[in-house]
Amino acid sequence: MTYSISTNSGWLKHFAICLFVLALLFAWPDRVSAQATGTAGASAGTPQGQGDAGVTKPQKKRTPQEVEEAIRKKKGNFKKSPKIKNTRWKDDPEVAALLAALEELKAGKSKTGSKPKGSSGDSTNAGGSTPSGGTTAGTNPAGANPAGGGNPSGGKTSAGTPTQPGTPGGGTPAATAGKSSMSVATMATARAPVAVTAPAAPPSSGPSSSSSPALGRVSAVQPSVSNVVACATKAVMIQNINGVGTGMTNPKIVFSPDPQYDDYRISGCNFGQSQGQVYLNGPFKAGQVQMQIQSWTDTEIEVKVAPNLTGEPDQNNVALVIAPSANAPARLQGCKFYAMRQEVTLSRFPQAQVTLASIVDDAGAPVTSVKYSSPYNGIGRQDQQSANETFAGGIDRFNETRFNPQGTDVWDFSTLAPGFVPTQFSLGHWNGQCAEGGSSVLVDDDTIYTDGQWSAQWDPGNPKRLIVSLAEWHCHATYSGDTSNSSYALDVQVSGPAGVNPWP
Repeated sequence: MTYSISTNSGWLKHFAICLFVLALLFAWPDRVSAQATGTAGASAGTPQGQGDAGVTKPQKKRTPQEVEEAIRKKKGNFKKSPKIKNTRWKDDPEVAALLAALEELKAGKSKTGSKPKGSSGDSTNAGGSTPSGGTTAGTNPAGANPAGGGNPSGGKTSAGTPTQPGTPGGGTPAATAGKSSMSVATMATARAPVAVTAPAAPPSSGPSSSSSPALGRVSAVQPSVSNVVACATKAVMIQNINGVGTGMTNPKIVFSPDPQYDDYRISGCNFGQSQGQVYLNGPFKAGQVQMQIQSWTDTEIEVKVAPNLTGEPDQNNVALVIAPSANAPARLQGCKFYAMRQEVTLSRFPQAQVTLASIVDDAGAPVTSVKYSSPYNGIGRQDQQSANETFAGGIDRFNETRFNPQGTDVWDFSTLAPGFVPTQFSLGHWNGQCAEGGSSVLVDDDTIYTDGQWSAQWDPGNPKRLIVSLAEWHCHATYSGDTSNSSYALDVQVSGPAGVNPWP
């Protein structure tokens, strides 16, 4: 009897467990159907809803730290886009102006083997007439255009062809050889000279004898005195550089060690037959940059900037100084310096230059768990393709409730050091994986949903801004709680002065 009761009792116990399991199996389709309000693994724009209707979820809401820790435990993959070039970086007005000036100088230097032309009115008459006490006929007068430039009245001549006799002011025929064609006073009213010297030195009082200014002083030539008079004083005169007329200042004169532009032919007078020095003065590290002299005559000097010059930023207030061996130096103010360029990868990005989108989750609450890191060391690093890659910065967003990221993050490059522009970038983003289900129906089920679509582009209205469109993945877990994440990072290259820090 005892054995029989014991047997019947065990049979009833097993029967009850079977009924319980069957009940769970019958309930399973309903729960799956409830979850299907959002399509698992769908692309951007999947229907909203947590997929937990009619199912009891954990009562305790987890903290952002707990949500982040749960996400970090999940596996995933880090995807990096191809390089996206900034095709409009040359639209930067400062860079564009420098490059345009360099191209003009380059074109002037490359004109058919002739010497560069001077600016209008910057040459003496070719008939040999000079101010009183001038040279005899057939000799090269002190004010003659050494570069074979335009005629005195502003007309142009073909390269290397002497102009017809004339006068700087126009209207009076040239005098016969050995006689002055006009008075010094008349010539003094001609076009302003292009020679420039230190303003601190006293101005020239007009034509002088063969005596030269004292060494160590910078001769000064007033703007109202003609080139002819200036050259007659034996003062150093800079008339043009690569055919571009100078003047007291000229922002179109840009010096650069870039080999495609680095060749400068300086035309003028009174440089002397013995080689002196040519250098750039300005806010350089050493105070000045010595030029490499290729050739030197009394009327023309050819120079280059040292091609290995690095560590100097662009400069907007540079003076070209010519220091002859037997004459006072002269300088051309207001020139510019364009540094040799180098493309580098940014290792950091100031957080103040990133504007984050405001995102609200499906429950109407703002997503506040947002982490910025630079260089990027967020959640995506654990599955990054290469540990050697450097990402200037990145952002991780965590939330328990699903959110469909609206809006964009904006990265602003306008505070880069002068001369630097963004040239290309890659967007890397992390996609997490939900846990796979087990063999038992009692094991928690994870279902993945996605919202939005990762993309990034240069701002069409501003080549120094980068716009990132966001995506999010969400794991629905009926018993262990939901998790949502949006993580990305940027690999950015910029171009600017070689050897200079991209961030000031």
